[in-house]
Amino acid sequence: MNTISKVVLRTNYLCPYIGRWIISLFFFQVILYGSGDRTIIIDHNGTTYAYDYNTNTYETKTSTSTYHGDSGSGAYDRESGKSIFVGWSASEGQVRAYDYSTDTWEILTNRPGTSSSMWLSVAYDSESDRIILAEYYWGGDQRILSYDYNTDTWEEKLDLPVLGNQWGAVTYIVPSYSGPTWHVSADGSDDNDGSEENPFATIQHGIDLSSDGDTVLVASGTYVENINYNGKNIVVQGEDRETTIIDGNQSGSVVTFENGEDSTAVLSGFTITNGSTNYGGGIYLTISSP
Repeated sequence: MNTISKVVLRTNYLCPYIGRWIISLFFFQVILYGSGDRTIIIDHNGTTYAYDYNTNTYETKTSTSTYHGDSGSGAYDRESGKSIFVGWSASEGQVRAYDYSTDTWEILTNRPGTSSSMWLSVAYDSESDRIILAEYYWGGDQRILSYDYNTDTWEEKLDLPVLGNQWGAVTYIVPSYSGPTWHVSADGSDDNDGSEENPFATIQHGIDLSSDGDTVLVASGTYVENINYNGKNIVVQGEDRETTIIDGNQSGSVVTFENGEDSTAVLSGFTITNGSTNYGGGIYLTISSP
């Protein structure tokens, strides 16, 4: 299983987030991707906006109290659905979370230490479910910290070397999804990665990307396709056999086992219908023993 999980430091003015995008722009405001497919913007005075890329419109949201967004940074915590902002000041109230779905703000525990660094960069590490903060402060802290929203706690990780430029940025390289459970939904897309949040549209695509021992979980719906295990010893599991239907569309066998699949190749939880062939219209099986 190959995944990438890294936090990368860069010396420039922007903090991009690989997802859609997140940018931390010093001196004016903090802007980052948030829940509800919106980009959340907060200025120095706590005025908050939500921008919708799809419609090219923005809406004014509930403001928060004075927030030093002119020299702060932020990231979207995917698991909690909260946008986490960190201001430069060491005073209380400079770490807070915004929930777009409820349009509410929450004051969180401030980062440890007393430095008031104006050079902060923040990213979300999806693998550990932590906010990662890189801080540079002349004559003070130069460090990396992590924040856990679930417990509202900070952890000091390591000291940074002296950077070549006080302006810094940090971005998280999102790990690619690699199973072993692949998800399929009638409203998914085969351009997705097959994770629970981004399911495939077809069962066959899930089979094609799986490896022996993997599981393909199929949500209720009707799937018009003809599937072939292609020698994969995997489990293909429907959500409910009454409501999870594979429709062969009169295009041959609905399900085929013909490449030596063994007893660990499992098909369960489906209604199979509308196959058409002289042999095995529903399930065709040869030289295999699923």
